[in-house]
Parts: sequence; structure tokens; C-alpha cells
Amino acid sequence: MTSSYTSPLPDRIDELWERRSELTPGHTDARETIIGAIDQIDEGKARVAFVDPSTDEVVVDERAKRSILLGFKVLDMRESHVGDFYHHDRMPLKTRFDGVRVVAGAIARWGSYLAPGVVLMPSFTNIGAHVGSGTMVDTWATVGSCAQVGENVHLSGGVGVGGVLEPPQAPRSSSRTTPSSAPAAWSSRAPACAPEPSSAPGPSSPPPRASSTPRPERNCRAARPRPGRCA
Repeated sequence: MTSSYTSPLPDRIDELWERRSELTPGHTDARETIIGAIDQIDEGKARVAFVDPSTDEVVVDERAKRSILLGFKVLDMRESHVGDFYHHDRMPLKTRFDGVRVVAGAIARWGSYLAPGVVLMPSFTNIGAHVGSGTMVDTWATVGSCAQVGENVHLSGGVGVGGVLEPPQAPRSSSRTTPSSAPAAWSSRAPACAPEPSSAPGPSSPPPRASSTPRPERNCRAARPRPGRCA
């Protein structure tokens, strides 16, 4: 969590995170705190990440991510159903769709936020995701866990915006979607080097020219890391 940012979620989440290994569904008091925190994410009162308009820097609320991860520790597996479709999961489906158009076949998990004006075609929106007003999540598109999608974006059919819900100590990559038909993904990891082409002569290749000067090895130049952004 950015040092200058104060999370709207209770600081008890940090205390529960430190003893997460001992938490079970039997810890009812902890469960109520965690459910309340995820409810705030579901309502849009808290979010995993956003862009500070004054600095254009990404602000990450690690407490929001911790709340979601803790939810998997304290919630029981439960069976639910919508019509003839049955589910067996720890996280229920979303029930808040104020001002949102939801076409039959669309699925959104509790803990995701959909701003008024969002259109969900038959698609999947995972927990922790934040989808801005006027955005269409088109057919078979996926908005991954904690993915942040901006306003007036068209996620074309079949597009997948990867999730970023990994342990907080792991290397983090984030994506920023822009108002276009395809999202742009930025990663902080440099690409792997391409293999050196073979120097073995083919059937019609001339023999290699002898040289007294050793050929220097070609180094693969890693791309400079670019800061991740969320929209």
C-alpha cells in the first residue's frame, strides 16, 4: 500500500493477515471483518488499485488484496444455484447491479465492482475487478481477479484481462486498458532472449570463413522495465 494513501478498509485486516495461517471458517469474528471489507470492494467504496489523477501514478491498496485472499481462508464451501445451474464455491455470485445491464449468461463474482452504465454480455468478471462506467465486457470476455478496467472501454469478444491476485510478495504486473477494442498490457518482466541462430552450414551454404579474430558473443539486450498502470 502506498505510504501516502490511507485505505478505507479496517486496519484489522493487516493484523489478520499476519496470522492468516491459523484462520479457519470457525473464526466468526474475523470472518465478519473480512466479509465487511469485501463488501466495500463490491460496492466500489474500496478498490485494489487506481490511478491518482494528480500524479498519474498507480496507487495499490494491499489491504484490499489481503481482504480477498483472507476470504478464501474463512469462508466455507457452499452450494448455490441459478435455475438449473449449480455452483460449489467459497465466493458467492454478485447481487449488486445498480444501473448495470446484465445479459443472460454473464457471471460476476461477489467482490467485483461494476459502475453504472456497464454492459455485461455473456462473460466472466472475477472477484476484486473494477469496471468503469460505460464499459462493455463483450461475449466470452474475461475480467480477471483484481483487474482494473477504465471507463468507456470495449473489451472485444474473447478478450481476457489477466488477474493480479497473487501473494503480495510476488513480482507484480498490472495492465491498463484504454478506450479501444483491445486492452494494452504492460509487464515489468523483460522478455526472454531469442535463441542464437545455428552456425552449422546447410547443404548449399558456403563453408565458414576462417578468422583469426574470435567472434564476440551476442548478448540479448533486456527491455527496460516500464511501470505498470491500472485504469
